[in-house]
Amino acid sequence: MGDVTALCTSCALCCNGALFQAVRLDSGEARALKVAGRHLLASAQGPSLPQPCPLLRGSICGAYAERPLGCRRFECDMLRAFRRGELTLNECLARIDRVRRFLVIWVPCQEDEPGIAASASHLLELAGLRELVQAAKERKPSELQRLGDPAG
Repeated sequence: MGDVTALCTSCALCCNGALFQAVRLDSGEARALKVAGRHLLASAQGPSLPQPCPLLRGSICGAYAERPLGCRRFECDMLRAFRRGELTLNECLARIDRVRRFLVIWVPCQEDEPGIAASASHLLELAGLRELVQAAKERKPSELQRLGDPAG
């Protein structure tokens, strides 16, 4: 379990807004977060916690023991490959580093150039991050709100 913890706490791309716009919440989770003074998004699918997550402290969840069910259930493709022994911890950490370096360039550019998404997909593909390319291609608000939704 230590290597999984090291992997996830080195990454946090699922929490920092790089992959998702929101995490869907059940009514109890939404109530608790509202009481704690957190801003939530409202939609026809229900309440959600906007990303980047306001509970994230660096790359560590500030509410890990009480994190929403969607967060508890989510496992990225890289984590699943690591668990299956298809990637080593060092290979995963190298991929995370490539994505972080890529995001430093990509995030400011996408605000200035609407067509940058195609270039982003190409660069992610070259970085060996096909799972992120697929997520980017399927980036639709309704799908992003399903993060971890067992019914989704």
